[in-house]
Amino acid sequence: MSKAFTNLSASGEAASTSETTGRIVPADLKSKASTLRPVETKTTHAVQIGVAPSHPSETRCPTGSRAPELEVVSIGEMMAQKGKLRPTETRVTHELMVEENMSDSKGTPTKPPEIMIPTDRLKATHAETHGSLGLRSWGAPWCTAASDEDARPGYATRKANEYQDEPAVLSEKVALLASLIRKSRSCVVYSGAGISTSSGINDYATRASNSSAKADAPHLRSPFNASPTKSHRVLAALQKKGHLKYWIQQNHDGLPQKAGYPQHLLNEIHGAWYDPSNPVVPMSGELRQDLFQDLLEWEGKADLCLSLGTSMCGMNADRVAISAASKAKKGNALGLVIVGLQQTQYDGESQLRIFAKLDDVFDLLSQELNLELSEGVYIPDVGPAAYDSSVFEVPYNSDGEQVTGEKSILDLREDSRVKLTSGPHAGAFGEVVSRCREGHYRIRFNLLIKGKFRAPHQMKLGNWWVEAMVKGLVPNMPVVSVPRDDPGL
Repeated sequence: MSKAFTNLSASGEAASTSETTGRIVPADLKSKASTLRPVETKTTHAVQIGVAPSHPSETRCPTGSRAPELEVVSIGEMMAQKGKLRPTETRVTHELMVEENMSDSKGTPTKPPEIMIPTDRLKATHAETHGSLGLRSWGAPWCTAASDEDARPGYATRKANEYQDEPAVLSEKVALLASLIRKSRSCVVYSGAGISTSSGINDYATRASNSSAKADAPHLRSPFNASPTKSHRVLAALQKKGHLKYWIQQNHDGLPQKAGYPQHLLNEIHGAWYDPSNPVVPMSGELRQDLFQDLLEWEGKADLCLSLGTSMCGMNADRVAISAASKAKKGNALGLVIVGLQQTQYDGESQLRIFAKLDDVFDLLSQELNLELSEGVYIPDVGPAAYDSSVFEVPYNSDGEQVTGEKSILDLREDSRVKLTSGPHAGAFGEVVSRCREGHYRIRFNLLIKGKFRAPHQMKLGNWWVEAMVKGLVPNMPVVSVPRDDPGL
């Protein structure tokens, strides 16, 4: 590798933050205990006539209680009960409790805990709340889960509070998103861990105890057992219908391919669980040079970037999203759409900012664009006989390169020998161990760990690679077959 492209961007060490919540840190409460008195709050409720609630009843306040609902009464009912209606009064008494001796289990005096009081709605600029294309009539999203922790500690992050747009606003935002997608000629997705959270795979940034991101996520025995989310399936349908041209994926989970998204239109820039030639890249590691060059190419091509479920906290790959926003400001692109529950440092640069659960957004989008979604388990389109036999004729030479007129055999039966053609372990030999229930191949490689020391390591080859190789859709094969008597073995 002539040049190392690191995972972190040049500004990846920065950690600028913006507070969107109020914080009350009490002073020495004990010293002021004698001055504390019960506080009485009087709230007057009146009947609301013919007006819907200002925010949805299903939206929860930061405290976890439901937002207050207004009683809706028709004009006729109002007139019939005219002489009976009276204002009602509720008295709520709050009393601040102070412990005389605040100490830990060893008797060491401790400071009182911080009291976190989040704002009801997001307090940010119009651009940070809705994007430059957002309507002025749109209300700010509600805080549905509060956290005083940074979403990505040590990076250019924001607090891990979660926000959601009101249903009416969300519907209008998705309609605008659909319009942008229809206009786009080179739409690119840039996705992070948040797109897979509802599948049961944990992410890095979700920290609120009452997070809605994980509310309905299944409990997995292994992340390899995860199934595609609604978002993955809608994006696969978008590609099939011609709207989505490319997908740059920070995750390693293979869920886009499991949803039917083609491997050759996907860049797993940070590594993949189902590609032995592309192991997971550490946060401070080096990106594969060919994948980084591919990323730069699509950064230039993209006229619309959908940033989905990513904190964009300083990774080198964030440039795809940032460039789309910059080109839009010059009139050369449609721009950047950011979708997620948490704030990012680039919200104010976006053309459209949607605060919502990704699956909710893509459910609405599939209806807007009349998409047909595929369900069930992906099966490679290579013919049942070849797929069952695990022996495939491929239009590549014995080194895994595409050469006009040349073909070779890829044998993935149990005990067959293979060799990695690229990546940090290029040249390593392996043996096919078995096929898992979903049809992926388990291969045990003998990897060089340190110096001349080698150790066995089992990796998976996704069955979607079979279709990509049989059809000659990828420039190089990740593995090739080798004879049993190869001297390298």
